[in-house]
Amino acid sequence: MKRNFGFSRVWFLLGCLLFALLRTGAAAAPPPFLHVENNALYLGDLPFRNIGVTIPDLFDRFLSGHEASAEKALADAETVGARFVRCAAIPSSQTLFSRYRSDPKGYFAAFDAMQAALQKHHLLLVPSLLWDGQTLVRAAQEPNEGLRALFTTGTPAYQLAKAYITAMVLRYANDPYILFWEIGSDLDREADVHSPNDPVAYSSDLLSAFLGQMAQQIHRLDKRHLVCSGNGMPRPDAWNLYESRRQGFTQPAGPPQPLDTLPQFREMMALRNPAGIDILSVHLAPPGEATPLWLTRDDTQALTLPWVQRIALDLHRPLFVGAFGQAVQNKGVELNAPWMLNLMQRLQITDAPLAAVQNWESDPPTDFTLSWQATPKLAVALKTANAFIADTVIRHVLVALPPQLFATETAVANDRLHTLATQLQTLSLPLLEAMRLPPNGKEGTLINRTGTSLLLPYDQSPRFRVADLALLAQTGFLSSKELEGWIRLLARLQNGSEPLHFPGGLTVPAYSIPDWIAPDGTACWFPDAKGGNDQGTGAFGHLPPADGAFWFLLLVQADITQHGDPSLLRARFRTTQGTLPLWQVCENAFNSIQADSATGLVPVGETSQGSRADWVFADRVHKAGFCLMPSLLRLQAAQILATLFSAIADAVRARDYQSLADRIRASLVSTFYVPLGQVNGQDVGLLLSATKQGRREDIWASAYALVLQALPSDIGNAVSRHLDQLYKAGGLTLQGYVRALPPSGSYGGYWEASTEAPDTGENGGYWGFPVGWLAVAIAQTDRPAAIQLLQQYADSLQKELSAGAPWEWCNEKTVFGAHCLLSAAYPSESVLEALTGFLGE
Repeated sequence: MKRNFGFSRVWFLLGCLLFALLRTGAAAAPPPFLHVENNALYLGDLPFRNIGVTIPDLFDRFLSGHEASAEKALADAETVGARFVRCAAIPSSQTLFSRYRSDPKGYFAAFDAMQAALQKHHLLLVPSLLWDGQTLVRAAQEPNEGLRALFTTGTPAYQLAKAYITAMVLRYANDPYILFWEIGSDLDREADVHSPNDPVAYSSDLLSAFLGQMAQQIHRLDKRHLVCSGNGMPRPDAWNLYESRRQGFTQPAGPPQPLDTLPQFREMMALRNPAGIDILSVHLAPPGEATPLWLTRDDTQALTLPWVQRIALDLHRPLFVGAFGQAVQNKGVELNAPWMLNLMQRLQITDAPLAAVQNWESDPPTDFTLSWQATPKLAVALKTANAFIADTVIRHVLVALPPQLFATETAVANDRLHTLATQLQTLSLPLLEAMRLPPNGKEGTLINRTGTSLLLPYDQSPRFRVADLALLAQTGFLSSKELEGWIRLLARLQNGSEPLHFPGGLTVPAYSIPDWIAPDGTACWFPDAKGGNDQGTGAFGHLPPADGAFWFLLLVQADITQHGDPSLLRARFRTTQGTLPLWQVCENAFNSIQADSATGLVPVGETSQGSRADWVFADRVHKAGFCLMPSLLRLQAAQILATLFSAIADAVRARDYQSLADRIRASLVSTFYVPLGQVNGQDVGLLLSATKQGRREDIWASAYALVLQALPSDIGNAVSRHLDQLYKAGGLTLQGYVRALPPSGSYGGYWEASTEAPDTGENGGYWGFPVGWLAVAIAQTDRPAAIQLLQQYADSLQKELSAGAPWEWCNEKTVFGAHCLLSAAYPSESVLEALTGFLGE
């Protein structure tokens, strides 16, 4: 399988890591308190950088009994990678605020419930203590004086504000889930705007004094938390307005003011963030007509951000973009938001400030409300940006040029596939531990005598299949030490330079790799072998299945990829022939399976050597002629060898194996492809499993061919469309599990010859491990259908976990192989592999 540890792969693994760290940390100890180092925000030893969300009415919902919608908004915020929520810590409704006085116990119980919900979703809180201030002005019965009453020392509104802040801060001063305190939100929006004769007029001086007093009050009560003003962005003429009012201008509107210079803008920022304010605050939006003098107008580029960041550095304080946004939807239809995308892109760089989306899943929504439902493309962009930021922080990576963000339907579909793959991986992790049998470990009557840890395919399985080990090695959750232990075990068990002969005419060609390993560490060459001299009855062919060597090479490739060092190929491994370099073990294994010299394809049935099954998951099916699945595995193995030999500078062998891979690829269409005409003006076609006996459509191998990108694009698309049609017609899947061949049709039904009854096992049963292959194949032309398939499968596993799911296979009446590790772990790997390839593009 193609390996590409690009950003998509790193993003997924990082997501799993952070997911685990957050939960472990939350259970073990509370987070540290936020602090400032070198004008940057730190949480513990790591910089605190994140794009959080603002949910203005979050507290209102807990006060008014609408916790369900609040919980959903928090869960969705966690999903997009937000680590904090900013909200009003005071309700806008006078009725709700009256409970602060009439029922303080119930009032703060609602706040505690909100805090508990935030902690449940691993979110910190930035409470805006006074929010817009109007709640307190109205409660103090001074509505005619507006915010001027709030900011004036000694007024009822001022006293109420001071008392409210005191009550809040004292109650939560030692709460580490409070990120920092914000005094209000946009309290500066009308500073110096009105005539001094207007009762609601207030000056920047009055605002500054009030913010300084409140900050000092908070610091007296709370020595641990930082304080932010919550101010928005000064008007482009803020300094000139301020000067005009200072000079005594008293007209209601006044003449147009000159726009401020950058030094004047800096002066206003300093004035409105007085001593005691630890974090500088701005709120950003596309500037439009309000573009400052010192800024080029461009409502698609967030050009304001680097300038305000520079001002923050000049003032020796970290910057908090407390709210940013633009209109993102209209009547439920998502709008393009290039400015927002550009700002989130800029927030990915190393020295970017902390920021919060302006409005997240408010109830009711506005045109500025982001949500998974109404604005999925922007939600995915936000999630991607946060994943990138978390990656750079945890890996201590410095980034000056951030990657571009894309708000597209493709990005949304890929994110959904990622999410479902993550769910499957999450299900597989506990199974991985449960199915691992360490050296000398015991499971029932089984004792692992192999000298290395092994993985049981499912509960009470007596076998350790090489194919399972190789496929599980692709998941990225197994240690290199464990992988190398399996490789050394198989190298020791590999047949020598002469064929082995067993009773019943059974023959094991030179350098063959076992089909499976018995618990006592002996090689089992045939599916019904018992070990030692008892290698079965010949019911599965007189030669071992035609895939063992190819799984071994996949295992080697996984280990070297994880090592990041191809020198392991030159390391010597113990074999029956003495010690050999690993590359020689690999090459011998590859050549142990007979193939056609002209096409490179693998024949089965009656070959020059004898009959054999084509691969491990069809070993109870009798086929003849060239077979698709082992040919695909041989193509993959040849490509692996070409890559590995190139890595150790063996150019001759690398060229030879690449030539062989190209020859096999060129033979696939003419040998196995059957065109089926057109549907809706587009070609459709299928791939046969075998050219003689077993001439049926092979769903699993067809899907795997698309995962490997082994077909020309037009043929691959035709096969993808056909698989999509079969899926939508019904019967191909059962709760997401997949049949090996279609349930009906000229090339479907059941195999001509199989030792299993119809609708069971390999002859019509539904299997879990190829679900990811089919999802990838369908997604090539129909991503929504692929998402639906994976969703069905993930839902069925969650529903039946307590009953023993995932199963190795099932049908309408029967289940087999409880807690099958491969059925959970491998589908997610299949999807991720493809996402780093053509889907990721």
